[in-house]
Amino acid sequence: VTINLVSYMLYICFVSDHHNRTMVRGSYIEPCSVYLYAVHAHMEHFTLPYNYHFGLCLFLALLLHAVLRAKKPRPRLPPGPWQLPVTGSLHHLLRGLPHRTMRDLSLRHGPLMLLRVCERVAIVVSSAKAAREIYRGNEAAFSERLSSPGIDELCRHGQGIVFAPYGDHWRLLRRILMTELLSARRVEAFRRICEEEAARLVSSLRATSDGRLVNIDERLDEFMTDSAVRAIFGDRLPDRAAFLKIVKQGVGLSSLFDLRDLFP
Repeated sequence: VTINLVSYMLYICFVSDHHNRTMVRGSYIEPCSVYLYAVHAHMEHFTLPYNYHFGLCLFLALLLHAVLRAKKPRPRLPPGPWQLPVTGSLHHLLRGLPHRTMRDLSLRHGPLMLLRVCERVAIVVSSAKAAREIYRGNEAAFSERLSSPGIDELCRHGQGIVFAPYGDHWRLLRRILMTELLSARRVEAFRRICEEEAARLVSSLRATSDGRLVNIDERLDEFMTDSAVRAIFGDRLPDRAAFLKIVKQGVGLSSLFDLRDLFP
């Protein structure tokens, strides 16, 4: 269809160049009108599938994105792996274990590396010397952790000390934590509880010394939970298994992949 349309258009233009007027359906029209008439007459037979239209729109969108990025002034950023238009450096991070992938990339690009995962831009610092230079005199600028919609839903919009934004609320929580939990006096007061729970853990492990398998992770979870709950409330939880199940579910939900984290 395309070859026939082009051939017909070229034929009309050729005839129009040699004749000032051309007969179409018994009337004379100008050469330009002949060209438009040929296009209109064959347009109803010249249809493309929808996938061609989608591909063309996608190509034009990517081309426009590349042109707009090229016109913007580029800041001085660290080196990094090559990026794709939409996903950025995400394809480099999906090749294997994340910590090994980061190590390989840092060995290739240096201790300061630029990664862009979709709409998130991150500077990866992989050496103690570079981290010391960055944090020296810039503690306040790098003290706040990146928040996300999932973390906000699980932690009440960062009201806890772990994900709280840097500011007066965070400083208040830190003061309470250092005074009521981590001071030397409070640690000494919790010493008896920790020793009792540690002795209880050793006794439970000794009771299974007849060759049975022991899940150390579960026993350590029970030890830490009993120690923390006794230090806070003065007694163990009556339903510790249900509490640990909820905690593990929360940790699992906080580490899930969320598109809102990559496209804020």
